[in-house]
Amino acid sequence: MPTRGFSLEKVTDHLAADRTILANERTLLSYIRLAFTLFVAGVSFHKFFASPVLRAVGIAFLPLAGLVAAVGIRRYRRCQRFLVTLKEKKDETLPPAPR
Repeated sequence: MPTRGFSLEKVTDHLAADRTILANERTLLSYIRLAFTLFVAGVSFHKFFASPVLRAVGIAFLPLAGLVAAVGIRRYRRCQRFLVTLKEKKDETLPPAPR
């Protein structure tokens, strides 16, 4: 039964875009969680272990944590820009909505 101003295709597209945005945010949070874990592990290894090997591993984890965070933020921003560009292109190609 057709309803005025309602299109199942538009709703489906809108929900798909929302799922993609949420997935992008979840991925960023995963990168941040990994970076934080590496940072805490690095500080713990450096502070609580006397072995030079474990202290070196701890020191190596610190810049690795920063690198993981930077990569995650970069990927998030790049995907976000792509989604905005995709939305703008889609808005340009859509015909005006019937009234």
